[in-house]
Amino acid sequence: MTRFEDLPASPPLDPEDLKTADTIIVFDTEYTAWDGSLGRGWSGPGEFREIVQIGAVRLDTGAFEERDALDVIVRPVLNPALSEYFTTLTGLTDDRIQAEGVTLPEGVDRFLDFIGETRLVLANGNDLRVIEWNCRLLDMGCALPAERFRNIRPVLQGRLFGTDPNFSSHSLAEAAGEPVTERAHDGLADARSIAAAFRALRRKGQL
Repeated sequence: MTRFEDLPASPPLDPEDLKTADTIIVFDTEYTAWDGSLGRGWSGPGEFREIVQIGAVRLDTGAFEERDALDVIVRPVLNPALSEYFTTLTGLTDDRIQAEGVTLPEGVDRFLDFIGETRLVLANGNDLRVIEWNCRLLDMGCALPAERFRNIRPVLQGRLFGTDPNFSSHSLAEAAGEPVTERAHDGLADARSIAAAFRALRRKGQL
């Protein structure tokens, strides 16, 4: 199987592209994790980056106000029981997964329906790679329009964190001077944190 690291990464966003789009999608994924799995690169026994949540918001490109939102819970297959570490980190529980969770194909289809014809789909890092790797992991086709996806991390790092590469989506709103009202490491909340950073930077004339 193709290694996660070998899958193509989304190119960085060119801020000029925002001038030619009426709306954009900002999204974030949450996937199974264990204590220390980040540092190990998910190389421990039985560790896989299985998607548990896809959160997304649709924003206008005038003031980056939210126009619509998506929150999809996905049932992991290889590790159906969430680790205590993951539940503490994200707030997502086994009970919620069982009550709301859908299969990965259905979750990806809902995400694709939400994207629709939107031309720019943005994430803080390699979330497209996560979805594509999951599709390969479960040997399913993934008709993601990869050419529309962009990585906003380089743009936001330069404007908010300088040379410090160690920042996460949930820290973006606070770094931009926006109040933080939702918990960290929730897919939808993190997408909204990115959106809040966009709004703050637009008001300052930096985006």
